[in-house]
Amino acid sequence: MTASDSILPAPPASIPAVVELIPHRPPMVFVDALLAATEASATCSFTVGRGTACLRDGQLPAIYAVESMAQAAAAHLGALARWRGEAPQGGYLVGVRDVALHARAFAPGDVLTIEVRRNFGADRLASYECRALRAGIDVATATLNVLRNPA
Repeated sequence: MTASDSILPAPPASIPAVVELIPHRPPMVFVDALLAATEASATCSFTVGRGTACLRDGQLPAIYAVESMAQAAAAHLGALARWRGEAPQGGYLVGVRDVALHARAFAPGDVLTIEVRRNFGADRLASYECRALRAGIDVATATLNVLRNPA
């Protein structure tokens, strides 16, 4: 997020639980918390646990960072809806491009910070530039296109 982003009109204590903003439910939730949101971006976190879905040989394959990014984009759209006084609508991941994975897998205890920035949005369609970081270092980047369900 940059200083030019306008912060949504809600104090940090009013940031809702991420599961209130996204359609996903355990065990397929790959974001733990919405840490910050502006009109154009959001930051979420995800801690890989021993019980995290989709572990292979005790580790989460790096491709699941893309799912974390998609869920962070959903959390952003859900937060925007909430702050407008609307219910989150859910939606679909309709396109993924320019995926770069800089890690093979994530171990239990790894904490990912997922940053999403909307670079296009019109009615129900939006495009996000996304990145996942582990200990402040990029481990995955991608551009995602999402389609929000109709109200």
